[in-house]
Amino acid sequence: MPLSRLTNRRAAGWWSSLFCCCAATAGAQSASIHGTVVDAETGRPLPYSAVTIAASGLERLSDDSGHFVLAGLKPDRLVLRVRHIGYAPKETDLALEPSQSRDVRIELRRIAIRLAGIRVEASQACVEPGRPRADVDSSLATVFQQLEQNAQQYRLITTRYPFESIVRQYYAYNTTAGTAPIREGTMVVRSDGHEHYEPGGVIVQRGAGRAVAIPTLAVFTDGAFLDAHCFQTGGLQQIDGEQLFRIDFRAAEKIDAPDLDGSIYLDPDNFVIRRSEVRVSKLSHGLNEFDSIAVTSRFEEIFPGVPIVAEADGLSHYAKPRASNGEQLLAFSEHQRDIQLRFLRGQPRRNEDTDDRSGAANQRVRRLDRLLGLFDEQNGEPIVGAEVTDSASGLTAKTTATGTVSLGFLRSSRAVLRIRAPGYPDERTELKLTFADTIPVTMILHRSTRPSVSTRAPDASSLRRTRVRIVYTATGSSF
Repeated sequence: MPLSRLTNRRAAGWWSSLFCCCAATAGAQSASIHGTVVDAETGRPLPYSAVTIAASGLERLSDDSGHFVLAGLKPDRLVLRVRHIGYAPKETDLALEPSQSRDVRIELRRIAIRLAGIRVEASQACVEPGRPRADVDSSLATVFQQLEQNAQQYRLITTRYPFESIVRQYYAYNTTAGTAPIREGTMVVRSDGHEHYEPGGVIVQRGAGRAVAIPTLAVFTDGAFLDAHCFQTGGLQQIDGEQLFRIDFRAAEKIDAPDLDGSIYLDPDNFVIRRSEVRVSKLSHGLNEFDSIAVTSRFEEIFPGVPIVAEADGLSHYAKPRASNGEQLLAFSEHQRDIQLRFLRGQPRRNEDTDDRSGAANQRVRRLDRLLGLFDEQNGEPIVGAEVTDSASGLTAKTTATGTVSLGFLRSSRAVLRIRAPGYPDERTELKLTFADTIPVTMILHRSTRPSVSTRAPDASSLRRTRVRIVYTATGSSF
């Protein structure tokens, strides 16, 4: 069953109304706050922290140096609330006089939880759904606050700095004879689109068919989602060589339609979300043509501490295999990967309240692919026409006259590439993908004493990682 990429228009409308109300308070004798958010122990600035005035709901993100400005404030006593992923939130009482400009320094302390000592219990039926309670499981409640902070910073980015992503999609059938590609294409997804969770409403209509809505951070901490699910500690788990802390969730028993069960994975060092695994539950209530439907999403940070869904895989197993060209269709699979991101009204930066975010210069584009360059070891010349194949998808591209090839087709966060060039031995190399601007990767190939004519793929023992070196990572390149 296809996946649906949904985002958050409702929050954007809420922000627009809030902004208008705040603007009305600005005027004669208004006050302002200029502040910096830092780590209490090291003094290191904490960029992209969420800063809120509790009574009014006014929210800002600190910039890339931990600075923030709250202008046009009504002279009064107020509570300044500051949060950053991995740190305990802090509230500060301030009294503002007319025309006063107040300088503040907010020091946050890291939260300390012994995750390794957390006891994991067997999953139980969800009869009392709701937010984790500190009096029942204090560690889970504390970690869950960090998940909510992930969602808050995501919401602030998507509403104040909306962006659109180009998403590459790959569809295939899993058959008794192997994988049968259906089609590949791209779609554009805006961060200010519509997103809303309703119990039992995870299947959405898309054209003539139906799709599973991919949960984002906003969904996982939506009030309706919290009221319809139970949460439980899953402990530490090793995935793809990375240790992550797992939070399990389960739909309430009272829901009598397909809904969501699954797990959310946080980095145990900084509590940034890294992964989610979601299963559609209660398939017998309207989706009995499937045995199982599962979606795995990988989150990556577009700014430090600001994660979004960068990659998603869906797999739907049919209850009864379908016949096609003499083969049995066992499942439908889909892969989605963000390959380009463009901010529509600029990005967070220093002194954001005085920046002009409407100019074309602020419409930054981040190409989220890899640029591989192949060069001859002896003369340094580019190798033209070499075939670069992604082992996971089987897709192949050839290097251009500059010896380079764009790897936007990669379908996994870890990719194994096969490289074939006339006159050179076959090569295999592994790349670990990150959500960043285009990363050029250079490979130096050693000539054979005679041209290679082998068509056999190298075995795992020939995997060469030392010959790949990251030249640099761009930060904020425009295209």
